[in-house]
Amino acid sequence: MNEPIMCERCCNTFVIRLQEKKHGKGITETYFTCPHCNEHYISYVTNADIRRKQREIRKLYETLPTITDQEKYKKTLNKIRDKKAILDPQMVDLKNKIQAKALS
Repeated sequence: MNEPIMCERCCNTFVIRLQEKKHGKGITETYFTCPHCNEHYISYVTNADIRRKQREIRKLYETLPTITDQEKYKKTLNKIRDKKAILDPQMVDLKNKIQAKALS
């Protein structure tokens, strides 16, 4: 994550330095800002439920190297895929709500 990126607003390059902001109700925004023009970029937003689901997915990933049965391996991958299919829209929705709140 040390690769410089270009700000979409001012076109200057910089290295991302992630920061966190608490919004209450267990909501945490992870973001970075352009040091040149202070443009705010939200990386992701989580709440307690999202973080719990992320932990579940992470634990499933951690079990993969230990699974020797091919069928069980496929089932675990399918579980991961199904959990991510539920989680991803929730994260997008929460991020959109935080962005909308910031614009108002």
